[in-house]
Amino acid sequence: MPYLTAGLILLAALCMFELVVVLGVIRRLREHTRILDSLVKDQGFADVGHVEERLPDAGVSVGAFAVTTLDGEPMNERSLRGQRLVAFFSVDCGACVDSVPGFVTFAREHAGGLSGLAVVRATPGEGTAMVEALRSVVPVVLEHNSTPVSTAFKVSAYPAYVLVDEGRVLGSAIALDRLHLPATA
Repeated sequence: MPYLTAGLILLAALCMFELVVVLGVIRRLREHTRILDSLVKDQGFADVGHVEERLPDAGVSVGAFAVTTLDGEPMNERSLRGQRLVAFFSVDCGACVDSVPGFVTFAREHAGGLSGLAVVRATPGEGTAMVEALRSVVPVVLEHNSTPVSTAFKVSAYPAYVLVDEGRVLGSAIALDRLHLPATA
């Protein structure tokens, strides 16, 4: 009988130890989730679950803006004649860096049918490789302290792709393959 009592006490102690360890792991996971959430917000990255709320809805008119491309071409909301694909990137965004080659390939393949514009969130001289890759296929606008084009398009998530026609949004997405592009493009 004393062996049975000792065994039950040992088993109860082991269960209590396991419970303390599991509670510690749960607390640590919650702390890591809080840290990751704050990093996402601080870095301006989109929370994937809410990214659609940070892109313009179809049918919305593009707001007023006036900027100059890196090639010196003036651009405003009235410049958006015909169907145009406007891509928004940030040099601080890993997903943006990864998606630029695909956008460049897409722009080269559709150069005759669908014009484009790239808006890059960067300081002058920052993200040179990204800017030059984009500049080889579409006009590029840099945004740093002020964001007139992003504000006019109601874009606050990167990367973002917005298809417009005559200044009206036809659709928007966080990836080119999720955007419903015209069959002629």
